[in-house]
Amino acid sequence: MEHTGICFIEETTIAGTNHVANIHEIARQIPRDAQLTLEHDDRNPYDPWAVRVLDGQGNRLGYVSCDCNEVVARLLDGGKRVMGRLRHIANVEAWTRIEMGVFLYD
Repeated sequence: MEHTGICFIEETTIAGTNHVANIHEIARQIPRDAQLTLEHDDRNPYDPWAVRVLDGQGNRLGYVSCDCNEVVARLLDGGKRVMGRLRHIANVEAWTRIEMGVFLYD
């Protein structure tokens, strides 16, 4: 996919990576600037605006941060093509911090 989308979230940290088994191994295999799939998880019992973040292999990385997930979920529900783009991965002690930008392709 080309980088012609509109970046409406420059950088956000993917939430919940510490709940993903083998996240260190999964993250190590993601290419820099990789496209990430976003899916509204409207059956999530903890957050009705939860948006899953998946890598190119379909592995769950975590969720869009709750400070911006409602906008992303509403766009996805409205049929818009919204994708993540990997920005940065860092290991902070036992935590794998994954940052992404969010783009609208319309």
